[in-house]
Amino acid sequence: MLKSLIAAAVIVVLLLAGRAVLDSPPAPEVSRPAGPAEQAESDSAPALQLPPTDAALDAVVSPSRAALTPDSADAAPEPKTATFKGAVIIHDVEGNVLSTSANGTLTASLSYDRTGTKVEIDVSSGAFALAFEQGADGIWIHPGETAKGMKFTAGAKPEDLELEVNGGEFEVLGDLVVMESPSSTAAVREWQVPLDQGGTELHLRTIPPFTLNVVDAKNPSVLLADVEVLAARGQTDSFPLGGGRSRTALASAQASPLTLTPSAKQAREKEVLCFVRAPGFAWNAVPLNLSSGGERTVALETGGDLMVQIQGEVPSKARLRIYPDGARSPLSDLPIKKDEELVLEGLGLGNVTARIEIGLYFRRPIVLAEEQVLIQPRSRASVLLIPSEVEVAEPVEVSGEFVLPREWQLEDAVVTVGRSSPSTGGKHENSRFFLRQLSAETSRPDVYPFSLGLLVPGTYVATLSGLRLSWEIEVPTTELTDLRLEVPPPVNVTVTVRDSITGEVSDLIESVHWEPKFDGRRNSSRYAQVSRNETTKRFDLRVPAGPVIVGASHRQIQRSAQTIEATDGLEVELEVRRIPLARMEFQHEGRRIPWPEDFNFDRACRPMDGEGEIVRRGSTKTGVTFSVSEPGRYRVTLPKLEGFAPHEPIEIDMTPEEIQNVIIELTES
Repeated sequence: MLKSLIAAAVIVVLLLAGRAVLDSPPAPEVSRPAGPAEQAESDSAPALQLPPTDAALDAVVSPSRAALTPDSADAAPEPKTATFKGAVIIHDVEGNVLSTSANGTLTASLSYDRTGTKVEIDVSSGAFALAFEQGADGIWIHPGETAKGMKFTAGAKPEDLELEVNGGEFEVLGDLVVMESPSSTAAVREWQVPLDQGGTELHLRTIPPFTLNVVDAKNPSVLLADVEVLAARGQTDSFPLGGGRSRTALASAQASPLTLTPSAKQAREKEVLCFVRAPGFAWNAVPLNLSSGGERTVALETGGDLMVQIQGEVPSKARLRIYPDGARSPLSDLPIKKDEELVLEGLGLGNVTARIEIGLYFRRPIVLAEEQVLIQPRSRASVLLIPSEVEVAEPVEVSGEFVLPREWQLEDAVVTVGRSSPSTGGKHENSRFFLRQLSAETSRPDVYPFSLGLLVPGTYVATLSGLRLSWEIEVPTTELTDLRLEVPPPVNVTVTVRDSITGEVSDLIESVHWEPKFDGRRNSSRYAQVSRNETTKRFDLRVPAGPVIVGASHRQIQRSAQTIEATDGLEVELEVRRIPLARMEFQHEGRRIPWPEDFNFDRACRPMDGEGEIVRRGSTKTGVTFSVSEPGRYRVTLPKLEGFAPHEPIEIDMTPEEIQNVIIELTES
């Protein structure tokens, strides 16, 4: 018998602004028609019914429901209420029903427009219910246990309301996840829940183990021992060199094959980036889907270790970063101390550069020491780094005038200022001001005095949001009080996009992007987007006067951009070159087979003649879409899929006039 539900899943729902309101006692339950998948299982699984009476639900909805009934004709009118009802059904890994009468607490995160709050819902005999009240202002409120409750505006639709899934735990079964459907093995994190009078069913199941075979890449028949598997802190996490032991260990010092038992949080993720290593081999980052169990083979390349000796004093914000040959992002980013010695295990073979840096690595940091070293197979290289001294000038006060023509409506815009010269990573290297906080001068209504406060001397870039207008600023070592940032007046420009093959207006391009031309280094690379006027088939741009870059992109065209000198009334034609596009997917007996996400497709596709190359590629669960720079015949080497016989390379004739849909039929091995 299951004892208690500690933390289970998430639901969120809310009410239709008019239909979900209960002005009278709740209506009788309406049975939900079974779908095809459920009907097929009806012979093996017990029939699941929501509680047949409102009395059971009233007990878990709100103990204060009686207080909502007026005691006299003079009492305030009863608030409008609505109830979201449901049932909790527990399954095992194979999908068999274990319980339909669980008791405990359900933790739900109620969300609307990506904001929400957690509430606790009592589950009694497998049933739960959540009550909402509508105030005189038309706002629906969940009283809950929080001080403010959770508010949803009147008119909210079911598709606007999301259910965030937070796994649950039974004392006997361990972690649980929420399933997509009674017959599904996939866990879900959040979804949109439709409302009906019969309520909803929340299906939970146990988490199956995941088997990982770790082999030598040069000899795939050899299973490795002393394997370590760490879960990344996020999909952008770097390799755990030197300081990664704070990550969750899914396996440590185990012989392959390994059994990974993910947590409910990890099992709800679409993918978990895992770092895999064994002594003498390099770390390998592998995305794994841990929600429904299964088996995966990971091959490790031979690697080596590196010992780094730090000699002398180091600034408090200095970092040790290891860059593979030619890479812009480091493998490691570690804090260091005076006269420290670090050992970094599991580097790939070849040359690496060890640096002591101050500042963010992607914002031109100051390099205090740099040495190159060769990582060799199954051996430990060493390098000595002696950091140089760094002097940082004292910050100075920066202020000036912001000139904004009255034709612009930019009250909510902001000007951000960031250092573009080498950064120390310290304070006073960025600033900003909001336009709504400025006041124009009385005699000059277009001029707004502003202050950036203290900035360290150096080169900066100021960017006006919305217009993507940028200025380069030099901050001297003395006070700067006459800084001037001037926004050009707005002008109207029309852009027509034509197909280079037909000469006609392109139907592929539904929007163009633009930004003022800037020769310096921007703080970000977002573009403003403009949709096409379907009446004129042109794009109507309102941009700052002066040089502007206008561009268009689509998976069937070569990226195209053109610099114009924007003046009021200017008409521009932008020609785009259509390029060949193909879609590929695997199938077996009419069933789509997922494409392996770690397959290096760029190397696998080669032209049989000419010098064409892949210019854009996208992957989905069902296949790959790619475009190439030149028409012609291309040869694609296909990945080997577990359980299926290897497929011979295929050849595709790529033409810009027609999309190639390629279905590759697999046979079981």
